[in-house]
Amino acid sequence: MPLVGIAFVLYASRGWPHRLAHGVLAAGLVLLAVRVPLSGYSAADFKTGSPLLFATSRLEQALGNVSLASLAIALAVTVLAAAVVLLARRPSIGTPATLGLALAVCAAAYGAAVSFNLGSADRARESVLGPQPSFVDASGVTDAAMLQTRSSNRGIASEYLFWNRSVDDVYLLPFAEPPDAFAVTRLTIAEDGTLLAGGKPVTRPLLADSNSDTIRFRASEEVATSPVYSLLRSPGPQQLALYAPGRFEDGWLGLLGSINLWPETSSEGLAGTLTFELTAPEGIEGLVTFRPQDGSAEEIVVASGGQEVSFAVCANGPWEVAFEAPSTGSVGGRYVSLMASEPTYRPDPSACAAGSS
Repeated sequence: MPLVGIAFVLYASRGWPHRLAHGVLAAGLVLLAVRVPLSGYSAADFKTGSPLLFATSRLEQALGNVSLASLAIALAVTVLAAAVVLLARRPSIGTPATLGLALAVCAAAYGAAVSFNLGSADRARESVLGPQPSFVDASGVTDAAMLQTRSSNRGIASEYLFWNRSVDDVYLLPFAEPPDAFAVTRLTIAEDGTLLAGGKPVTRPLLADSNSDTIRFRASEEVATSPVYSLLRSPGPQQLALYAPGRFEDGWLGLLGSINLWPETSSEGLAGTLTFELTAPEGIEGLVTFRPQDGSAEEIVVASGGQEVSFAVCANGPWEVAFEAPSTGSVGGRYVSLMASEPTYRPDPSACAAGSS
């Protein structure tokens, strides 16, 4: 932008030459603004680092309509381009007037960008961080590590690491992404669900993501909680009972995932039934394919009203059923397929003789 301003001042100092060519260029900019609306670039995370795109998003919020905001921007570009073309006929007043218009537009855009960022910060405080962003520090627990699941949001994790300085390590479950470029520890899971860091059981408190993939611990106690994370302390090693990457805490299933169960001890095994209910979005017939580790693939069509699904769980160690489903839309920036109630495992020795349904 500074170079554009300098170029304009040099151009104006030479008496505004080649006005016809610049008028054609202005008409081209108007056509570009109409054909390529900024709303396509300001969607989701594409606007990161651009004040102009932040301002576009702020205008979309103010008008409550993306198309109307795009039209308003195109009209503004048209009016400004026409004003500059007309001002070019009187260079003595055209130069200061054009600079004044440019500065006014820049000031308005930056003001809207600041407003958008302040609003985003308020929304993050309310829906992501909660009333106490430093809730781990406030709890008095000083040896906690963050636990990221496969679907954990990196940006949200960074927010919590910033506000909770006592969290000095990050653990990753299989296929989880690190929140930043700093060191992390990738965990493995033992046959009884015990989390292992470098082959040793994890005994320290965990700041576990409780808003992304469904995860349940066997004996951990919830010390403190926030809208996204839960601070968990265990009397022994941190031990998983159920982990379902691809089944979000709000009930939506992703396009690929699995439901994993672990026995209480490595010598005990699993014998029981896993049940949950599937529901398709209104007006859509859902489809999902399940692949239990001890059975053949099963395709289930889910119509309106929902359908209960159950699997016989018989294993000497961990047990898993994978699923795959086509997209039915997006929710909160995630591609989703069906709704699924929370998976429930009930021990039942007689269930090993049954199949899935």
